[in-house]
Amino acid sequence: MSSSKIATASWPPDGRARGRCRRPAGVAGRTGGNGAGVELPGAFPAVASSLSSIRRGVAACAQRAGAPAPQVAAMVSAVNEAAANAVVHAYDGGAEDARVWVGYELDAGWLHFTVADRGGGLRPRRSSPGLGLGFAIIAQLADELELRDAEGGGVEIRMGFRLSG
Repeated sequence: MSSSKIATASWPPDGRARGRCRRPAGVAGRTGGNGAGVELPGAFPAVASSLSSIRRGVAACAQRAGAPAPQVAAMVSAVNEAAANAVVHAYDGGAEDARVWVGYELDAGWLHFTVADRGGGLRPRRSSPGLGLGFAIIAQLADELELRDAEGGGVEIRMGFRLSG
């Protein structure tokens, strides 16, 4: 299995989500804004304001991998949904140092993104806001979807996209 793994992040939930992707300063992305300083893999504060940085990083990685614009949009939407789920559900409003980890791996015509947290794990909660449609949305956008409880606590969501560009 050939792979274009370039670097490993300091906090990946497993060894699979690897790579480094950064948009050059001053280059606007398809998702809008300037992606300078947004780099994947990375650990982002688990707050809503981090989502725009995550989207820019995902778009930069997808564009570098050669994905066409509609596929870039699907990848950005799926990873955003997974990261938003972590922000809203993982830490139940606690843990000031809470983080959402986002990484990627480009391998044999596939681009995989992993979103992970160290929150409470996959469990139903009555107090949790939302309609419970997040994973269904991600499953519609991605070609592969894997959900699991991460070792040491939290959730790991791995989404695979077969590159069509």
